[in-house]
Order: sequence, then C-alpha cells, then structure tokens
Amino acid sequence: MSETTNPESGDSHPKWITYVLIGVIIILILLVIGSFTGIIGRAGSTPPATEAPVEPLPTEAPPEATEPGATEAPPEGEMLFTIIQPGNGTDWNLVESIQVTGSAAGMPNDKVLIFVVDEDLNIYGETTATLGAPDANGLSTYTGELWAYASVKTDGKIVAGGLYNDGSIAGSAGVFVTMIPAPTIVITEPLDGAMIPDPTAFTVSGTGVGLPENNVVVQATSSDGTVLAEVFTTVNTSELGGAGPWSAQLSVVVPAGTTGQIIAFSPDPTTGGNIAFAQINVVYGQQ
Repeated sequence: MSETTNPESGDSHPKWITYVLIGVIIILILLVIGSFTGIIGRAGSTPPATEAPVEPLPTEAPPEATEPGATEAPPEGEMLFTIIQPGNGTDWNLVESIQVTGSAAGMPNDKVLIFVVDEDLNIYGETTATLGAPDANGLSTYTGELWAYASVKTDGKIVAGGLYNDGSIAGSAGVFVTMIPAPTIVITEPLDGAMIPDPTAFTVSGTGVGLPENNVVVQATSSDGTVLAEVFTTVNTSELGGAGPWSAQLSVVVPAGTTGQIIAFSPDPTTGGNIAFAQINVVYGQQ
C-alpha cells in the first residue's frame, strides 16, 4: 500500500512528523515549567539548622580541696583548746592528784586555768599551767597537776581554759570524771579531850568514806598504847567504799581518871597497813 498526498495543499510531509514535533514541544514546555517551580520552592524554604560545636571532655579531674588536720592550728583569729588527758569518763581516786594535759592555739597569752566542778558548779580543786612554745603546726601544749577533795563520790567535770589578761576565760575544754574520795575516817563522838563518865559502857561513833569493804576497827588504848578494848564495825552505806556513819560499843575497866586514846582505822587488805586513821585523847572516868 502506498502513501498518498493531498495535491491541493501542496504539502509533501506525512502527518506523523507533525504529531512528533507537537509532542516534543509539549515536553519542552513541561520541563521549563518544572524547573521554574523548583527554583521558587528552594527560595522560600528554611535553611537547615546548624549544630553548635561540641566541647571536648576534660581529660583531668579538678583538684580536691584540702582541710587542715586535727593537729593543725585553726585559722588566724580563731581559738583552739583541747584536753588530751584524762579521758572522758575517768574514775579519779582523790588519794592522788591527776595530770591534765592538752593543746591550744590562738590564745591571748600563755596562761592556763584548770579546775574541777560538780553539776552545781561547786569547785573542788583548781590549779594553773603554762602553755609551751608553739610547734611546727602552731600548737602549744600544757600540763597541770590537779588535786581535789570530796567527802562523797561525786560526778564532776574537769575544765581547762586559756585566760584573758583580765582573768576571764578565753577558750576552754572539759571532760567528765567521777571523783572517788580519799579514804577517810573521822571520830565525831566522844570529842577530843572528853571525859568518859562510864568507861565500862560507852559509844564511839564517826564517819567514813572510801574504805576497803567499808571496814572500821575501833580501839580504846591506854596512854602507853596498850589496847584495852577493840571492836570491828562497818560504815553504814549501801555502796562499797561509800560515805556514811559508823558506831561501836566499847567497855574498858581501868581506874577512874586513867588517860588514853580512842583510835579508829581501816585496815588495808593488800598490805596489812592502815588505809585511814583517826585518834582522839580521852579520860576514862572521873577521878
């Protein structure tokens, strides 16, 4: 089959070529429109956010803060006062003194006052001490010998402190102690120099404290030391070594007007000696 041409138009090109050209033109138009739309979209969009630069991690730990140790002096302008000995809760036998030692820094001078009080602030003994030269850490030490007297077992507190020039306490420290009285015997009846009306039956009484097993031995002697009568008794107290009264009934048969002594003592079970001793002079009967 052969192609035909329209002799009236004078066009020798086939129709399909025309269709192809039209299609190419449409495609080009679409491409142009698409490119123009993309440019507009990019111009109106928000640019992507940028991240902040990351700081590098530290490779070393920060330095640690340091504090002065317990053996160092306090900061300038502050006071430090301690008691090193005796320890808190010490039982203090008052038959002996007690050594009080400690350290201080920042005191106005080298004076130290040491004393012991009960819970009512009654003073049972006091002494003074002197601060030594400061050591390499700025601390000065002191030592004092403290004596006290108590008639009964007493809970108390040893206080040590520096002194201002006017005598007031500059800085202080304290430890609790129990004061155990020194062994003591006192004869309260009869009185020293008394005449005993009936020496065949008379009472000797007194007080005692701190005695081993609370024991008391009472003797009536002649002026030359001969023992005329002897009685064993105990201090009336519920506490071993506690304070309390004692009494004993004695009988002596001697000529009226004989002079002598009444003696009371507490024997030491470990040495055989006397822990405490008391003596008065008497006359046995009226001459």
